[in-house]
Amino acid sequence: MLARRVAVLGSLLCLILSAAAGCGDSGTSSGGGGSSSETSSTSGGNGGGGGNPSGPVTVVTWNLFNFFDTTEDTSNTSEDSQSQADYDTKLNAVVSKLSEINPDVMILVEVENEGILDDINDALGGEYTTREISEGNDPRGVDIAAMAKFPFTKVVTHAEEKFLLDGTNAPTYTYSRDCPEYHFQIGDQKVVFLGVHFKAKGPPDNPEKRLAEAQHTRAIADFLFSQDNTLAIGIMGDFNDLPGSPPVNAVLNPDYLDVTQFAPLEDQWTFNFQGAQELIDHMMVNPVLSEKLDQSSVAIPHDTVVSQASDHAPIVATFNF
Repeated sequence: MLARRVAVLGSLLCLILSAAAGCGDSGTSSGGGGSSSETSSTSGGNGGGGGNPSGPVTVVTWNLFNFFDTTEDTSNTSEDSQSQADYDTKLNAVVSKLSEINPDVMILVEVENEGILDDINDALGGEYTTREISEGNDPRGVDIAAMAKFPFTKVVTHAEEKFLLDGTNAPTYTYSRDCPEYHFQIGDQKVVFLGVHFKAKGPPDNPEKRLAEAQHTRAIADFLFSQDNTLAIGIMGDFNDLPGSPPVNAVLNPDYLDVTQFAPLEDQWTFNFQGAQELIDHMMVNPVLSEKLDQSSVAIPHDTVVSQASDHAPIVATFNF
């Protein structure tokens, strides 16, 4: 496993240096190869956010369940749309809960496009001056997005990277959606949040792909930390798997912390599957970030507004910088 991770990290480093030094073919690789690339963040007017914050920063990750707009994309038969009335009802519920939480950073899953982010921001008073949506590999066109009250210093996509399940030579996988990196400077602290939405359980299920996505995500985080061991790193979103499962353990072990353990015990679930309350969304942090966690702040709210907004519950945590 260690040798495998070293190989992945080396491949990622090769990718970063390839433009300057020439590392050869950056196509299919054993781990970090592919087409990782930086993208600029968007904002209201595409002009950036409001400076580097300090003090407590509240973070929320939430799967917003097929948040499509009202326009049918005729070029994509897998994509959906909804009526204006249904859109307004969903938007109002999402905004109502987010207004109550008042997060500084949001990592959102299953959002169709930037226009929806704009509508959320407008309804919240325009505070989220930095917004980014990662155009990933989901055939329905629902993607991972981020919104923040302060600027990203960098955004990196891994949607085109190719990787393997540890210990195998085939098949080669890509992310079901993406694993975007959102980089921030919060006071004196550099912070990176990785947004995830791993392979769903189907039908059909593909647990090997989900595990490979988790392994590759942790390898990306480990590579970033190997370049700067002061980085505070969080990995968050919809893992589509339960505590103790191989994908969750691949990200968690040996030294990450899942902040959901500090939510009230009765609230430690994010999805109701046929009557079973399951914790399939997670917010995992490395030791640098876990030291800044306000454990008493962790919440997974469940109420009528949440159920009107999505079939998933949000995870909320505050970190003190």
